[in-house]
Order: sequence, then C-alpha cells, then structure tokens
Amino acid sequence: MKRKLAYFFVACAILALCPACAKQGTTEVNDANLRYWKAWVNTGKAEHPEYLWQKTPLGSYILESEGGEGAPLGSDALVSYLSVYYTISDIDGNIVTSNREEVAKQLGTYSESGYYDPAVWKRGAGSIPPGYDELISIMAPGQRIKAVLPGWLTETSYVVYKTEEEYVKNVSGTPYMLDIQVVSGIFDLDLYQRNQLVTAARRLYGVSLSEADTVSTGLYYIQLAEPTDTTAFTSGVTVQVDYVGRFHTGRCFDTSVKDTAKVYHLYNSSSTYSPLSVNWGDDASSITVGDQQTSLISGFQRALFKMKTGEKGAALFVSDLGYGGTGSGKVPGYSPLIFEIEVLGKK
Repeated sequence: MKRKLAYFFVACAILALCPACAKQGTTEVNDANLRYWKAWVNTGKAEHPEYLWQKTPLGSYILESEGGEGAPLGSDALVSYLSVYYTISDIDGNIVTSNREEVAKQLGTYSESGYYDPAVWKRGAGSIPPGYDELISIMAPGQRIKAVLPGWLTETSYVVYKTEEEYVKNVSGTPYMLDIQVVSGIFDLDLYQRNQLVTAARRLYGVSLSEADTVSTGLYYIQLAEPTDTTAFTSGVTVQVDYVGRFHTGRCFDTSVKDTAKVYHLYNSSSTYSPLSVNWGDDASSITVGDQQTSLISGFQRALFKMKTGEKGAALFVSDLGYGGTGSGKVPGYSPLIFEIEVLGKK
C-alpha cells in the first residue's frame, strides 16, 4: 500500500511542477488530485476492510470511531473552543506531530519541558482547517476519531464553502491522517483558564485564588517571600530578576537559573543562565529587558511592577496576558501560565 501511496504523491508533485498545469489553476489541478484521491480510497478500502470508510459530506473518510458521551458539539457558533488530543500522520501513517505524551515517548521526541495536556483550539474559518471542524461538529465529548482528510480540507481558509465540489475547486493542500479526541467543549475560555489556575494555585502553593492578590483581570499574585527592602524602584534603573516559567500543570518550561534548569532536566550547555536585566519604567507596560529594550509579556510585567527588592512571588495569568492564541516556542496557544519571580535588586 505504501508504494501506491508514494505514486499518489509523485503524481501530485508532477502536476504541481508542470508549467501547463500551473496555468490551468487550482480547479484543474484539484480535479486531477480528486481522481488520484478516489483511486487511493478505492485501494484502501480493498486492502483495509476493517476500517469504517465512512465518508463525510465534504469528502473526508472516518476510519475508526470510539467513545463519546452526550450530544455532538455542533457548529462553532454553539461551541467556539475545545480541548483536544491529536496526532497528525502523513497518508502512509508516519507520525508528523502529536500532543500525546505516549506518542512523544514512542517517537523519542519526549521532553521534560514539553506540553502534553489537551490543546485548546479555536474553531471556525481562519482558525482550523475545515476538515477538522467538520469532524468536530459530529463528535461528542470524549469521542476519538481517526480519519483521512483530502488536501482541500487540510488547509486553513477564511472562506467557508458548503460542498465538497466548492472546496475541490478553490482549495489545494496535502492529504493526511488525523487522530483526534475531543476532551471537552469550552463555552467560556476565560473561565476555563481561570479554573485551571485555581487548580494550579491549590496544588503548587496550597492557596485559594480568592486569597491571592488580584493584580488585574485574569492575573493573580501569590507572595512567596517578603521583600528585604520596600523602597520602590524608580524609572530608568536596571533591576536583576530571576524567574521560573511553568505551565498550569506545574511542568517547568523555562528558567534563568542554572540549578533549576538541571533539576527540571532543561539544562543546555550552550545556553546562558543569568538573571534578567530589567529596565524599570514609569508603569508596568514600559518595563523592558536588556540593551535591545525587548518587551515582556503583560502578565509578567504587571506582576513584576508591584514587587520590591528581595521579594519572591508567583504570577498566575490567562493566555490573553501571555502568548495569546498563537503561543510561542514550547508554549502552545491559549495556555495560562505561571511565573515564579525573584527580584534580586538593582544592578
């Protein structure tokens, strides 16, 4: 079967590179891709009768389905966000990416600083590929589906089409397999993240967020050690700061402290571990780092601005005050974060 699938990709590549085909545009190229797709599906059905081969209205094929309780999630107008586990493979079944810890360990890509909890996805046009949204709309919480998606359903598009034919005419992409499990639908993203921080505060610090200092909406501060000097910093001074960055699960993903990096298996001999040189400002938003005046994420800035020399504290905040819906590096989108901060004093 892999040989036949290889022929499929070679044929698609030839079509993409052929000057005559390029002039014909997406419609004609996808017409050819559609023929190859149908041939691949027919071959797959013959070689793997154990699969469901349930075709969706837009042209994906559900191969396996299990679990799930309650009503389907329906459209993105009903449920705008959801938490999911996922594994994406090429059409030969070779895994490309996954947020499952067991898959990462199987592939040898597991990292102590990786994020292996359910990912949060925003639904709708421009957010996730239409093939994903179509599958999600028929899934119930807890359900897991393995499906193969044609190329015209794997590309994120700001235009929503109603039929398979319209997608074939207007969108081109690479087919692949998606193994997805919906953990839950999310009706209120802010409440969902604040509940994650409530759990984190109790587990990590033994504190209820109602006892924490609410610095601003979605940002909480837990003092871990009192300051040794309560004199406020003035604008323009340089302040030395150490930090430990954690996911809401408590897993450490970044730190400025070498010993901490070693404890959490983050240490990299090519990295430099030293306090941040923070340029103090007139307000939280004007705090920057280093000679290049690099800005900090808002949650870190706001918590730090209220701290004094010698003080240690934990800032817990929602993703709107962190890396938003796009994420950054090891931090996935829509991740609430925790930063343990220690103010060492003026440089």
